[in-house]
Amino acid sequence: DIIEANPELTNEHLIGLDVTFTAQLDELSDFSVAAFFYEAKDLVANAVISTESGFNPLCGFVPGGGSCGQRLNIDQSEVAGLELAYFRQLNDEWSLSLDYVLSGTRIKEFSTLPSVEGNDLPQTPKSRASARIDYRLDEQLSFWIRGRAWSHTFEDLSNQRRVGGGHQFDFAARFAFDERTALSLRIDNLTDRQIQSGLATSGLIAIAPGRSAWLAWDQAF
Repeated sequence: DIIEANPELTNEHLIGLDVTFTAQLDELSDFSVAAFFYEAKDLVANAVISTESGFNPLCGFVPGGGSCGQRLNIDQSEVAGLELAYFRQLNDEWSLSLDYVLSGTRIKEFSTLPSVEGNDLPQTPKSRASARIDYRLDEQLSFWIRGRAWSHTFEDLSNQRRVGGGHQFDFAARFAFDERTALSLRIDNLTDRQIQSGLATSGLIAIAPGRSAWLAWDQAF
């Protein structure tokens, strides 16, 4: 897929409202509910203009199964949703965090491509959930493990190319030598799952990075 730049793009504008309610259930746990609504003007997105192969005046040569597209401003779009969060201090060493987000998006007006009005915005899952367990042995050693899951998304504005949902586990550990020096390790996609991250017009599937690790040295002065 070929996506051309657009020198005539205008700045994006966003107006929104967030309302959060938090309740402390007891000394060791709390729960929160957040509702949000955002309205975007001139949101920038990749728009497919043509799927015909051969020479295109905008993209040049388009191979068979490919597409020609350009970065364009969406006149009006909106996002609305609800987030639930729960935290529990299990004991002196262990704690649990749960989070769930349910959201919806909609293209309200797109004068350049009116056929996509009413569709979902690309790459925005309707639901996301995570669970994280933290362990703190002492002032020096701590670690956490987290599981994440998300629903399917669409790769394109026409909502024709569906990218399946997925899940993965992440891990991080930190060892503090003193108040100023620490060594941190983080591993994403701990089980090295094959996760679909994109889908081209030709049907070619993009795969997200597998197991990835970062080692960091923190030094304060």
